[in-house]
Amino acid sequence: MPGESVHSTQKVALGFLLGLILSAVCFVIAVVVGMNLHSRHDWVFPLLNAVALILVSLYAVSKYRESGIARGTVIALSLVFLVNAICGIGWMH
Repeated sequence: MPGESVHSTQKVALGFLLGLILSAVCFVIAVVVGMNLHSRHDWVFPLLNAVALILVSLYAVSKYRESGIARGTVIALSLVFLVNAICGIGWMH
């Protein structure tokens, strides 16, 4: 759309939703990989999830650097990463 801003609120909100969906997919992948590793430590799941979130965020930033969708995605993934870090620290104690 020629008159629409690249960083419109709608695009950022759509990216935020996409980020939440991607974070759920990363969580499922982390659980599957963690179960296959047969780890006895609970902190492995947040660690694997954090690695997956970082990889997806780096891909979003590198692929769509000037897009509102990428900004929304990175915002959502960053918030989920913070919650993931809090849960990981909580499981260690």
